[in-house]
Amino acid sequence: MKDEGGTAFPVALKVIGNEIATEFQPGLSVRDYFAAQALAGFLGSGVAEQIGPRQIALESYIYADAMIAERNKE
Repeated sequence: MKDEGGTAFPVALKVIGNEIATEFQPGLSVRDYFAAQALAGFLGSGVAEQIGPRQIALESYIYADAMIAERNKE
């Protein structure tokens, strides 16, 4: 299984009556967040039109995995 890098935005605040309770939700994984950022870059650069959506999705996760691997180095 791939290292997902943990959660990107794990905490949500929930208002119950007059009280604010902290509710932990897993949300987006760091890997998905990194891939989404890479995807945005690819789409903004125009390269996506030359390569196609499946390849861009694959490339986005390759970059995300590289970011996580680099982040995990000691």
